[in-house]
Amino acid sequence: MKTISETSFYAPPEQIQHTTLSLFGPEAKHAHTVLRCSTGDRMTVVDGCGYEYAVSVGRVLADRVECTILRRRKGPREPTCHITLAQSLCRSPRFDIVVEKTTELGVRTILPVITERSVPRFQKEHVQSRIDRWRKVAMAAMKQSRRSILPTIGPAVSFDEILTFAHDFELSLVASEKERESGLRTLLGPLSTAKRALILVGPEGGFSEREIERTKKAGLLPFSIGPRRLRAETAGIVAVSLLLYERGDLGIR
Repeated sequence: MKTISETSFYAPPEQIQHTTLSLFGPEAKHAHTVLRCSTGDRMTVVDGCGYEYAVSVGRVLADRVECTILRRRKGPREPTCHITLAQSLCRSPRFDIVVEKTTELGVRTILPVITERSVPRFQKEHVQSRIDRWRKVAMAAMKQSRRSILPTIGPAVSFDEILTFAHDFELSLVASEKERESGLRTLLGPLSTAKRALILVGPEGGFSEREIERTKKAGLLPFSIGPRRLRAETAGIVAVSLLLYERGDLGIR
């Protein structure tokens, strides 16, 4: 008997019963072909909806791995704040990085946003073809980081659509390279305990003047992410990190 613990395995809720769960497809193949699991081995499985399971391997079959649930616990490594990152589209490999790293950090939703200066200039239907890839990237990052929630990815939304539902959040922020005075620490104040937060991050060329004015009218709070000009994908990662840190949700003080 051995413990397989370098990453978690993923089993959606429909594969989980009261005392048992099964791994199928790539998860089962990785368990029995790559890691050579056998009866009695222990592993960790997450359901993507907030629960983590300690399991013991039962039967290892050609198409599945059947496990007995030993313990279930809810989101031991999940932030207390539900963060939605609305990230302006950037070139494909860079958006992959945004999805991977912010999933590791703890975001709950990632929305690709089409802005005036988005590069390349995608249409919504073009973005949809990439959603499946980004979901796979998020799943791998969830397992690697030992999270128990699989972030929701997409669909792509326009800049105007983001502004229409910004008021649904307790805290709506926009990372602004033109903001030099308001850091998150001073900006949050009584909003530091918000349970639902939106972070809007611009494209490589920044927001247009029209877009900046519209974020102000929609009530989004602009904040600085530092004096240096960051790439769009770096800005998204830093913005999420700053909010988690100021809330104490990174697990460090």
